[in-house]
Amino acid sequence: MEVILQVFYSFFSGCMLSLSIPNEIYEFGSPVFTLFAFIPYYILFSRKIKTYKQAFFAGFIQTITTHLLSSYWLAYFKDFAVITLGASAFGTGMIGGFMALYLYLPFSSSQNHNTLLDGTLYQKFYDTKTFKIIYFSSIYMLYEWVKSSGFLGYPWGTVSSAMYEWPVIMQLASITGTYGITFLILLLNCLLSEI
Repeated sequence: MEVILQVFYSFFSGCMLSLSIPNEIYEFGSPVFTLFAFIPYYILFSRKIKTYKQAFFAGFIQTITTHLLSSYWLAYFKDFAVITLGASAFGTGMIGGFMALYLYLPFSSSQNHNTLLDGTLYQKFYDTKTFKIIYFSSIYMLYEWVKSSGFLGYPWGTVSSAMYEWPVIMQLASITGTYGITFLILLLNCLLSEI
């Protein structure tokens, strides 16, 4: 039952993220869906996942779901659809799976922490919810940068592309770039999941 719930959380987060970025239903994206897209994903990492294998699988499911639903148009390349959609989905899923290993790092270390460090400044800082929220947001923002950069970069489907309808938040891009918007949205999602 626990595995089914983990798959649901990952799949649901991927579906909400796909709805939030520009698509056939919402031409310029839906910022409202973006505000809730990562809540199940953060809850999954902070409360449900117990091993790194489960973390990799959750990251793989979330990113491949997002990629398949947001890039379905790649399937129209007829004979090359296996390469354009299949290979890119698998590659993106693998990157998302490895990213999930890093996302899970502070949550696994708090479960298996060294009892000799109890009461020290080191243990208090890394076990706080504040650190975990900032860490989660930073790693996911770094994932979007890695996914979107370089020779094989695929910049479609980023979190910041959903904010077009809210010009006040889009103005943040002039100061921090698009990844500042991503970081802000992820922080809001993680904070909402802690309420």
